[in-house]
Amino acid sequence: GTVPLDLSELSSEALLARMQEDGDMVIDDPPDWQEDQGGIMAAWKRGWLAALGVMSVFWVTLAVFPGVVTRIPSVGSDACNWMPVVLIATFNVGDLAGRYTAGVVDGFVSAKTLGLMIVLRTCLVPLLIFQQIHPGRFGDTHDAQAVCAVLVLASSNGLCASLTLM
Repeated sequence: GTVPLDLSELSSEALLARMQEDGDMVIDDPPDWQEDQGGIMAAWKRGWLAALGVMSVFWVTLAVFPGVVTRIPSVGSDACNWMPVVLIATFNVGDLAGRYTAGVVDGFVSAKTLGLMIVLRTCLVPLLIFQQIHPGRFGDTHDAQAVCAVLVLASSNGLCASLTLM
């Protein structure tokens, strides 16, 4: 039978040696946890560009969602005023799809492409504001165009934010 291991009597080095002897754990080259003691400034120097990217993604999103998006009126017959509900549901589905897609395309999107996508998202801000202020200018397809614009905003929000954080 096996002898129960009393962990209180063993140091971490002795416990590690005992586990390796039993074959429960194999460590080829244990990491040196003390090798990088750069502190906050070293971490900031490594991650400032990613932090700026995430901030830009969420700044563009929060500039128009939910405030502007939920005030885009329907040009069709919407007696119950379902347009805000449809646009919020569209945003949630698009954001989820973008976050899922980020896991699939993670290795295929370069940093430059991601940066370009983040910058291009800013074009959605005036488009959505225009759709709110002038709902009839795009004709009968205004509702579909508003849903598509919100879908692009949401999916790019999920995709760009997740890729930047990865």
